Amino acid sequence: MKTVEAVCTICGKNNTLNKLHKDFRKVQANPGAVYVCEMCSNRLSAEAAKENDLLRKKS
Repeated sequence: MKTVEAVCTICGKNNTLNKLHKDFRKVQANPGAVYVCEMCSNRLSAEAAKENDLLRKKS
């Protein structure tokens, strides 16, 4: 199975992406493309949701 190495833009962790990964084609087509690992993606989503909740409560 084909794999591609990708480095998370946020944490710098090296990841091996296989053909089934959602970002495989993007990274394969452009190795310099921005890639965010699942852990950082989840962390950013949680922080954004928390911030949105705080902003709604202030209004």
